[in-house]
Amino acid sequence: YHVFYIILQNFFSMSDQNIDLKSHLMDYVMPNPVFILDQEKRSKYLHQVGDHLESVSKLFNHFGDMGEKICSTLTNIFMELNEVEVISSDSKYNTLLESFKSTTIALRSYFLGINEKVVQPLHEFVKKDLKTLKEYRKQYEHCSAIYDTAVERHVSGFQKHFSIGSSSNVLSSNLSSAQQTEEVDSTLIQSHQQATEAFFNFSSQMSYIEEKLKYVLPNLFISYLSLFEKNFSTCLQDVADFKEQFNEIK
Repeated sequence: YHVFYIILQNFFSMSDQNIDLKSHLMDYVMPNPVFILDQEKRSKYLHQVGDHLESVSKLFNHFGDMGEKICSTLTNIFMELNEVEVISSDSKYNTLLESFKSTTIALRSYFLGINEKVVQPLHEFVKKDLKTLKEYRKQYEHCSAIYDTAVERHVSGFQKHFSIGSSSNVLSSNLSSAQQTEEVDSTLIQSHQQATEAFFNFSSQMSYIEEKLKYVLPNLFISYLSLFEKNFSTCLQDVADFKEQFNEIK
């Protein structure tokens, strides 16, 4: 109880102008088990989401690499077809060749768009935002461990301060204990402030991630699907034209 008294005494020494801030920070200054459990659940959920999105990011990178190889292969195919005399010498194949070429260009543009609109934003989210969350969690765990140690030292010093010694050494012992207790109190307050700040930063980053997920995930799907329409809709007429030409060739 003496530990709580010191913490609250330091906390409520803040100016009354910060009353709203006091109310908001109370859950972090004196967190109850329910609040702590809620933060742990949030952290566990976001950790799982982060692992999945990191895998998705890697798979999209692989997808982009495969796309580049596919487009390079199609370009080589086009060049080889263009060297076939029966194709290059017959004007009826012109539309077919141009259609083949335009679909290859559209496909390459599609993969470039995937890299810009999907891969890069997702990579930044995973490597920057989620990495920052992990760093805040480590800092919170580190500061919490230091604070727990300070509490143990304070309780131990507080008990020694009130222990009964020999009558000849009571005064000097009490003075020494009082000095030690004051030092421990100072360490306790400082470590509690650091733990509170780390807890608040960790929780705030979780809130930031939760809000960002609300548009990162929809944007992933929208970008992926809209790129199909953007890059391949222009090829539809070419496809219709080459079908007509193909029927004429037959």
